[in-house]
Amino acid sequence: MKLPNIRRIFVSFRTEEDERAYSRKAFFYLLGYLGAGIVFSLFAQSSSFKRSIQM
Repeated sequence: MKLPNIRRIFVSFRTEEDERAYSRKAFFYLLGYLGAGIVFSLFAQSSSFKRSIQM
C-alpha cells in the first residue's frame, strides 16, 4: 500500500504565497544554522590555535 506524500497533503491546504513564505523562512533558518556552525567552528579553531601558541 503506497502512502500519500505528506508534504503534498499540507501543500494542498496552503496558498502559493503561504508556501513561498514557509519555504523562505526554512531557507533562512538553514542559513542561520549553517552560519552558527561556522562561527562556532572558527571560535573553536582560534581557541585551539591560541592554546597551541602558549604551550
